Amino acid sequence: MNTPKIAALYRRVSTDHQDGSLETQESRLADYAKLMGFDHSQHEYSDEATSGGVAIWERKGGRALVAAIQAGEIRHLIVAKLDRLGRSARDFHNFLHWIEDHKVTLHIMDMGGSICTTDGAGKLLLGVLALVAEFERDLIRSRIKERLDFKFAKGQLIG
Repeated sequence: MNTPKIAALYRRVSTDHQDGSLETQESRLADYAKLMGFDHSQHEYSDEATSGGVAIWERKGGRALVAAIQAGEIRHLIVAKLDRLGRSARDFHNFLHWIEDHKVTLHIMDMGGSICTTDGAGKLLLGVLALVAEFERDLIRSRIKERLDFKFAKGQLIG
């Protein structure tokens, strides 16, 4: 008897200004799951208006995902991009090790699907990309701070 391959879809947006982004991610993730023959009907998780700097364990949808993984309900986790899981290299690595311990395969769509994290090359690639995602978050913070400082110095309202 064939056991269905159970997958979870996880999506996240950081602001409510990203109209359609959750829906776009959902569509892409569902198409990928169907292509791969995964059943995701019971496991779709999302976090809206949530910064990538917040660890997945601290997000509402992330906590539900973690609970399903702990319960052994999921064997595959599908995300559109690595930074949907987070923008902290430390948090990402902790989560990656945790899902490995729970025998969950991570599929990152923008990286061609499944990334093998059991060998050195896969771990290196994801490690570098996690650092790049964190760097990107730091740049965004810096640009926002510069803009606010500029407006404050000009006496413009900030709020």
